[in-house]
Amino acid sequence: MNRKGFILGVVLMLGEALVPLNAQQTPLSPRSNTARLLLRQEWNTLLPQGAKLIDTGKVKHEQINYLAVLASGQNPKELRRTLYFMRWNGSRFVSESSLNLNGSLIDTLLVGHFRTTTISTLTGDKGKSGLQARTVQVVASDGVLEWNGKDWDKISPAPLGIKGQIEMGKRYNILLTGVGDQVQTHSLENNSLQAVPNFTPPSEEDTFFQFGIGSQDFPGVESLRMGQGTRYIQSHWRAQNRWMIGLLPGKLTPTQDDPKATVGDRLLLFAPRLSAQTKSFWASSQSEMDEVWRSDAFPGQVLDVRIGDPRNDGKEGLLVLVAENEGRDRRLYFFTRGTGL
Repeated sequence: MNRKGFILGVVLMLGEALVPLNAQQTPLSPRSNTARLLLRQEWNTLLPQGAKLIDTGKVKHEQINYLAVLASGQNPKELRRTLYFMRWNGSRFVSESSLNLNGSLIDTLLVGHFRTTTISTLTGDKGKSGLQARTVQVVASDGVLEWNGKDWDKISPAPLGIKGQIEMGKRYNILLTGVGDQVQTHSLENNSLQAVPNFTPPSEEDTFFQFGIGSQDFPGVESLRMGQGTRYIQSHWRAQNRWMIGLLPGKLTPTQDDPKATVGDRLLLFAPRLSAQTKSFWASSQSEMDEVWRSDAFPGQVLDVRIGDPRNDGKEGLLVLVAENEGRDRRLYFFTRGTGL
């Protein structure tokens, strides 16, 4: 693998640093030409007990988004997981379907486009068997899942050590596994995930890396440090909304199930300065970004951060999953700046 390319934590997971690991992020200053981002909390809601990862997407190939929630069982040390697909009914999120899965020490949840599917597979209409639809798949620790029109099919086992996906615009997404010299990229070919040798990060502006593991620790997590105690936890790089999202842990409050539990976590959003706003995700570096928003302290520990429109009301926002009440409750917070991000 060559020594050029990716940024920040992704960079370091791939062993291709553009900036020093301990680079200190410069906060927004009066001289900065990066505009502040004003986000407000629009709503929050309780999710199923044990929820640890979230994502959104049109998983049933309809024109509506679902909220996917991966949850642990009553004993978080057991590798039993439940995957909920929740739909907004106008007043609350209801679970429309669920699956029991096997988890892993580092769980993964990703919703994305990985392949096309024949129309007949989705509808049973043999007369349209030649038509292809660009469908959405769900990647969890147990495998790659796809809705067949009536139920969920496990179309492929998942590779070990998934860290996230490379959003590829109109092309199919790529999975990234491993850390350091063990990093590999994978694409879904028919019903099998295949390694992609010599993968080169795309240069297009509409491609970026999305984490799928939330705030879980893993060997090599130190490579995600952004300086000042902040961990790189998520990316979003579309249109004018180009952010790297950092997690600043709060006070350490160990529990019986989690000796590293915290209370009072905050999120920090970083955006490119004016001089770097035309650069692609892959050509950008931390040294060209400023802090544009910092959340208030959450009443618990941040578990996952995603971008989406789970209520299908045209408002794409920042979704934050938080463990509260000593880890007993899981609450989802939604932030937006009015008409969308």
